[in-house]
Amino acid sequence: MSILVRPSRVALAREWRAQARLRVGFERALFIAVRRELARAGRSAAAGFESGGRAAAEAALRSHVPKLSRVLTAHYNSIMPAFGERILDAGKGIGVPETKDAQSDFAKRVQAWIKRIGAAKVKRIAGTTRKQIVAAILKGQEDGLGQDAIARAIREKTSGSIGFARSRVIARNEVHSSSQVAQTEALQALDVPEVKRAWVAADDGRTRDSHVI
Repeated sequence: MSILVRPSRVALAREWRAQARLRVGFERALFIAVRRELARAGRSAAAGFESGGRAAAEAALRSHVPKLSRVLTAHYNSIMPAFGERILDAGKGIGVPETKDAQSDFAKRVQAWIKRIGAAKVKRIAGTTRKQIVAAILKGQEDGLGQDAIARAIREKTSGSIGFARSRVIARNEVHSSSQVAQTEALQALDVPEVKRAWVAADDGRTRDSHVI
């Protein structure tokens, strides 16, 4: 996490705690939403496979991209303002005047990122779902499994322990990347030639001790 503050250890620690609470809350919410969509896609593909084989399974996945897009777009539109506006507000605390232009510029930057980068992320994640499901079908056929067993394998890839772990990784990655982009775009929107920007690590078992306040 990064923040724009006066160089005070107390201020850094306070802001770290605030950002950590935001991050955990957003990760939890996105995890639930992504897990639900992956499970839905898997059930749909499994049902398609049972009724019409691989072609029907892949056809059933066509709704995965738009549905996943709605999930991620909604969360990006919550995550990015929450983190970016902390930078805009912090700018006032160190004497940087906040203007309507800065707010408008930030909002435009966020929407541009969602449209370009966010959309690419959706396609990549959905593409991985499709590859996992096709791989489960091909492996099942290679092993001589019946239709019901292959359908179960499809569901396991998307809603079992594998789906659970994947949903958690997606949520963690997307909250981290979108919050960092939001903060960078907010700094750009403020158009300040020199700012004090501090790296604040998350003390959550994923960061080296030397990086934690």
